[in-house]
Amino acid sequence: MASDQRFSSWIAICWLCCASRAAAAVLDAPSVEDFGHWAYGRVTVLGDYLYMNGGEVSQLVNGEFATWRPSDPMNSTISIDLKSSWTTANAVRRTIAKPEDAPITNWPVLWTDASAGVFYSWGGAYAYGLNIRNNTPQWKFAADGSGSGTWSIEVDTNDVRYNQLHKTELGAVVTINDTMGLNIGGIAHGWTEVDGGPRHAIPGMVAFDMDNKLWQNGTSTFSPFGTGSIASARAEYMPSFGPSGLVVLLGGYQPSTIGSPDAEYALSFFDFRNLTLFDPETKKTYWQTTTGDFPDHPRTEFCTAIVSDASSGGYEIFIYGGQNGRDNYDYADAYVLSLPGFFWKKLPDSPAGRRSCHDCAAVGKRQVLTVGGLQAHGKGWSHKDPAPLGLQVFDMTTLMWKDNYDAQAAEYVRADDIAQWYSSGSLEKVSWSSPELKGLLVTNGSTTSQSKADGDGSSGTPIGAIAGGVAGGVVVLLGTSLAVWLLRRRKSQKPQEAELEASVQPDVNPSPEMKDVQPTAVDVKLELEAISSPVSATYPSELSGSSSPYYRDPTAIVAELDGGHQQTYQGR
Repeated sequence: MASDQRFSSWIAICWLCCASRAAAAVLDAPSVEDFGHWAYGRVTVLGDYLYMNGGEVSQLVNGEFATWRPSDPMNSTISIDLKSSWTTANAVRRTIAKPEDAPITNWPVLWTDASAGVFYSWGGAYAYGLNIRNNTPQWKFAADGSGSGTWSIEVDTNDVRYNQLHKTELGAVVTINDTMGLNIGGIAHGWTEVDGGPRHAIPGMVAFDMDNKLWQNGTSTFSPFGTGSIASARAEYMPSFGPSGLVVLLGGYQPSTIGSPDAEYALSFFDFRNLTLFDPETKKTYWQTTTGDFPDHPRTEFCTAIVSDASSGGYEIFIYGGQNGRDNYDYADAYVLSLPGFFWKKLPDSPAGRRSCHDCAAVGKRQVLTVGGLQAHGKGWSHKDPAPLGLQVFDMTTLMWKDNYDAQAAEYVRADDIAQWYSSGSLEKVSWSSPELKGLLVTNGSTTSQSKADGDGSSGTPIGAIAGGVAGGVVVLLGTSLAVWLLRRRKSQKPQEAELEASVQPDVNPSPEMKDVQPTAVDVKLELEAISSPVSATYPSELSGSSSPYYRDPTAIVAELDGGHQQTYQGR
């Protein structure tokens, strides 16, 4: 009872302080002079505008940051014009009011239907645990094409199923072909839903059919992690790989689903040397090892964005920043993963320094816009972001950071180093985890065409090949009986040979494209474990038994409701 009274008193104090700061002109989009930080939100692109939704913002009020709680929930949606060029210090932002009953959350799930000009918001954690509502419906934002739009409640076809779902934060979120939204795993607690109880991981995956307004959820045979979960990871969708496209998962960790979901009790951490992919239609999972300058891990609260190369059908995934709580460190580094080559390239570090809890999106044909973030192991909310308005621009073709967005930028083409990797034939040297995965990613006329060393570029079949094909057909017909007889004879002599050949594992030694270091015994063991069990409940990790990979700020506000809150709300 005493605990409940203390929590109620804390809520009352929060309400009074919020009212006081509201009277002091706290803004959702403060000026560049007053802007502190924006974090814990999500961004998406609809038409010619980028939209920011959810999260919290800090700012100078009367020349100083607040001392009791320097950040406030962002009550509006903000749009940034992508039709015109601008510098990061003078980007024009527009605030769009939300209805009073719309949820104000951190880490909301955003699913985007770009073809219809709408995005959906679901779940997330209520900022500071304030104004939590029961049975919160899903909300939809419809853009008007001019940087504004309207919010409305989305009426779902199967409300019974919807009301059974646990709303979460920190799941891996991805949209499939403007028709299906997926949220994998995540964590639920007393700030994500009323009576949410202690923090606990949610297993499986939630799917929302945007066309039919239907919800699904499941674990075994439905989620790529079965009855397991995932937290603080990112997911990207590649529509041209296979008949249904493929989703790749990056970073994060696998929380326990029977105890604390915090990372110090994680079952495993996901590194970037062995990636999990899955087919969003069949739910079949795949794995593949990577080469090159792969990012360090553990890594959570980073951002990703994906661009497609029209000439090859391949993709590049940009990754920036994140948090290594094990060493109380935020990353400033950036990388690009090129697919289908599965090789990493190190990019220049951000000139604005370390950050986590930010988001990013592909904009303007060949650029990535990173938005917000904190230096949670540095100064936190109570200082000005080195990036003006929290904005940074990265050019995916020149592989350089910029302080301006170019609305007239040329179409994306691969950087010279990446294009050279394919043209030199490196794709043919990839050790694929399975012929099936290779068949989904590498097809005639796609990226493989870049690795052909000769030929005049003609798409026609040479006449000599046609004549040879006719003659060869005669030979094949004459030799069929002999071939069948030989195969039967060989099979009777060596009945196990085919099975032995099929069970050969791919080479796990580092390829020439990997870092110039000699693998230790631990490294080789990890690679072997990764290849033998790529999508099971136990992933390889050199961190097993190590100290907590999350930093707990001793000054952070502690919610008595759930016994403490992890890094999502640290730094206050």
